[in-house]
Amino acid sequence: MMKFTRSAAPKCLKKYKQWGREYTRKRPSKFYWHRYQNRSVHEIVLAELEFLTANHCSFCDGYPLGAQSRQTIEHFRPKSKYPKLAYVWQNLFL
Repeated sequence: MMKFTRSAAPKCLKKYKQWGREYTRKRPSKFYWHRYQNRSVHEIVLAELEFLTANHCSFCDGYPLGAQSRQTIEHFRPKSKYPKLAYVWQNLFL
């Protein structure tokens, strides 16, 4: 496995606590990413995770992503069980 050092959380996640509380309270049927400066937070976080992991899967070390596994953001602690962690930077993996 390739080790990577996680950078500080992207600025787009500065409201992660508020968003986690909202997600816990509402529990919508579909998870959605918020927007930050007219961009999807998903798009920003995905790009940051791609850079940090050199486009390797955080779980199986597959490279390049897309060939062996889907390129997506995964929650290490599932948001179904840990809804407050849905937007926590340390819980998000490529």
